[in-house]
Formats: sequence, structure tokens, C-alpha cells
Amino acid sequence: MSCLVGAAMAHAPIYMVRISADGRVLWNGRMFVNARGERRAPIKAEEARVLLERFRTPQFWSLCASYTRGISDSSTIETHVEIAGQSETVSNYADSAPAWVADLEDAVDEVANTHRWRHGDPKNRIPHAHLQRWSRR
Repeated sequence: MSCLVGAAMAHAPIYMVRISADGRVLWNGRMFVNARGERRAPIKAEEARVLLERFRTPQFWSLCASYTRGISDSSTIETHVEIAGQSETVSNYADSAPAWVADLEDAVDEVANTHRWRHGDPKNRIPHAHLQRWSRR
């Protein structure tokens, strides 16, 4: 599974993170992140599988490909999941997808611990979800 976070807002982070079922994490920081370029890190395979299971719901697989609203200068998060030869990609502009989609997006960041690459400081310093709910990233 992967999440691509893009932003139209000034100084909002732009990055991609991919988590494999075996626990491999691939980061590619593009702009306004502490770690630019590619980074790799392991997580426990069990953590990756538990996260992947959160996407194995009829609700996720029946989402529209794109959610948007009539505002400008907001973030887009594109989530791509591949399971057993099937794939689903959901583009979420300005938190316009159902609210529970944001929970899945946050879970990807949490499990991959993208905080270290986005901010360069300890993960427990500032709770990610509370900090960025207004801008999403």
C-alpha cells in the first residue's frame, strides 16, 4: 500500500510512503519535509499486515476513485492499495472523502512513522493527527 501526499498550500509536505506486507517501508520526500529523497526502514511484518487488514473492507473497495470539493489551495492524499492482485486508488482532496478515510491515511503515517522524516524530531513530541487535521499534512 502507498500514500502520496501532495499539497497546494504553501510549505505543506509533499511525500510518498509505501508499506509492504513484509514490513518494508519506503519513503520518498519531495518538498517541505526534513528528509528529502528516498529512505527505507523496517517495521514489524505483523504491524504491516494489521494495517493492510484495515483496508480489506467492502467500504474501502467501494469508494469512488476521487473525492473533491470546490475550494482551492488544499492538500490531496492519494492512497493506493494492492491485495491479492486487486488494486484500489482513492484521491482525497481537502478531506472530502468519508471521514473514516482520513483515519486510514493517518494510520499509514503512524505505522510507517513518517513523523521522523517529515519533521526530523521524535515521534512522540507532537501528536500528528491533532497537529495537522486542519491541513491534513
